[in-house]
Amino acid sequence: MGDTNNDVSGRVDGPLVQARTVGDLHFHNAMLRAELPGGAVVGREEELQRIVSLVDRGRRGLVVAGPVGGGVDSLVSTAARELCRAGRFPGGMLEVEFHGHPRLRAASAHDEIAAAALRTSLAALGVPETEVPREPSALGAAYRSQLADHEAVLVVLRHVGAREEVLRFWEAGGEHKVLVGGHGPVADGDLLPSMDVAPLPVAECVELLETVIGRGCLGDARVADDPDAAARLVALGGGLPLAVALLAGVLAADPGMTLDALARRLESLRTAAAPAERGPLRAVWEVAAQELPPTEAEVLRAVALADRPVLDAEAVRTAAAVSLTAAEDALHGLARRHLLHGHMEGSKRVPGRHRMHSAVRHFAARRDGSDASPSAPPPAPCVTAVHTYTVQPGDTLSRIGARFHVNWQHVALRNRIVNPDLIYPGEVFVLR
Repeated sequence: MGDTNNDVSGRVDGPLVQARTVGDLHFHNAMLRAELPGGAVVGREEELQRIVSLVDRGRRGLVVAGPVGGGVDSLVSTAARELCRAGRFPGGMLEVEFHGHPRLRAASAHDEIAAAALRTSLAALGVPETEVPREPSALGAAYRSQLADHEAVLVVLRHVGAREEVLRFWEAGGEHKVLVGGHGPVADGDLLPSMDVAPLPVAECVELLETVIGRGCLGDARVADDPDAAARLVALGGGLPLAVALLAGVLAADPGMTLDALARRLESLRTAAAPAERGPLRAVWEVAAQELPPTEAEVLRAVALADRPVLDAEAVRTAAAVSLTAAEDALHGLARRHLLHGHMEGSKRVPGRHRMHSAVRHFAARRDGSDASPSAPPPAPCVTAVHTYTVQPGDTLSRIGARFHVNWQHVALRNRIVNPDLIYPGEVFVLR
């Protein structure tokens, strides 16, 4: 953050947000962080600024909804960081990741997920485990009570699958606000206003496809040489950024594949599929899965069934019963194909750790249909939460630690701060 040079070169594995100015971090474009590889930037300026404005002016917050793979999580995350960098929430940001997908778990699990989310949130806010209520009925009151001791906090709920999972979070009160990103029916007009995110226009998808392919295959001119086929291809992907990323991964892995040939494969798959399986993202996923080497395909399915929110080589080794070397190779291969993406803590990517988009996990877990039976038990609740803080001018680590009742050395270690005397406004630190 101390360097205002905005040039980027070399391999980029993590997220990249292009900024017009670095000092105040005024965003030029929103990076579709959850779905796309590092360095891919598309124009979402209007939607981003609308989210910031609605949260800033609203009494309670905002629900942002859109299609699975449509970039909702990226917009929500980027807007949240912009609000915090502007100093709107001096109490920091509580990020709760639900890892949700509308068809990923049974409706009967919503209550259990809601309770798990509140428990992990209380822990992230600094409540000792022994003091977290075990009774679900008491969790909402404990959450409100804990937030009452904080200055204004922005509560960010990501990848929400159903409104029943997050209702208690809307009761924060005071100056606290809630920003929700979801793919299912999560809006509630009586409590929070909502905003829908539409798929990207074809022209922006074509630009995105060219950018992403170029990152994995320097000098690739297939999009520039055949813009009509590129437009047809991204249209078959439904204008979804995740679909574009997966298609780019297929093309980058096979420099000899033409855009027209890939488009014809997509058309064939959608025509042959049952009506319920003809969605654009499902067809794109099938193409991407068919191109996977056998080991990577098995690893992807194994970790999807294990339902692990964060993946590293050891987690993959355990879930897929492969050697550590094979696990590392599979992680790199899947990330290159954009079936996995980098894991973030605060604003920093954690090397060697990856996450899986909820849609990719949903499709991979049901590959070949062997576990798609209605009688199969739903996955266990999968919720994580972190309390983050955006550094403001004049802050020091010791002041931040005292303010949030956490040891400043812990903050330094957790965020890999090399020199505790050098922190910069705009940096996002994980407190707990």
